Amino acid sequence: MVRPDKYVSSIGKWYFGPYDPSGYSAPVIRLAAAAIAVKNDKTGAKITWNAVDNASKYYIYRKTSSSGWTLIKATTELSYIDTTAAAGTAYQYCINAMDSADGAGPDSNIVTNAFVGYTACKVKNTASGVTISWSKTTGATGYRIYYRADSSASWKGWKNVAATSVTDSFAAGKYYEYLIRPYVTTGGTTYYGYWDNTLSDGVIRLAAPAITVKNAADGVNISWK
Repeated sequence: MVRPDKYVSSIGKWYFGPYDPSGYSAPVIRLAAAAIAVKNDKTGAKITWNAVDNASKYYIYRKTSSSGWTLIKATTELSYIDTTAAAGTAYQYCINAMDSADGAGPDSNIVTNAFVGYTACKVKNTASGVTISWSKTTGATGYRIYYRADSSASWKGWKNVAATSVTDSFAAGKYYEYLIRPYVTTGGTTYYGYWDNTLSDGVIRLAAPAITVKNAADGVNISWK
């Protein structure tokens, strides 16, 4: 409610104007700002945030460097996957907590993300080592290759490549698993795609046998070691 007033300095008094009690406004519940995080999922950019006290829903907004903020979803959940994000394009995300009267809380933090998909790899023995290959991922700038010696070990980064296959020539008789994580670099920042252990593959490297071929009385004798 607002009531007009005036202070008369010469006599040091306040004078208050009339007011209408029917115009009394309902109390407002202050909403806090949510804190959001964004990471790439299998099908899009996954936005998550904390629950805000007294919020009835959340509005999710998105923008690019060439467009203004657009409302992309109203939800009562605490996460949302933006499946409309174009691969390789950087988007900024922000949310507002909303009360039951559609009053908005303050803006959340703004997080930038560029979506890039995922890929599974296949590993096989070749004459020069083991070849790791995978499918091209739309929007990817390159691929980060990880490896480990067994399924209980932690993944270690090996190298980044732009191709969709690479050969590793570790010693014969050893076992290694590999995992590929696509990434996109835009605006000087690198964003990585989704990954999990089901996308990996491994093999024991087998040395190529040395064979000997020679004529025999009953045909050709082939031997190897």
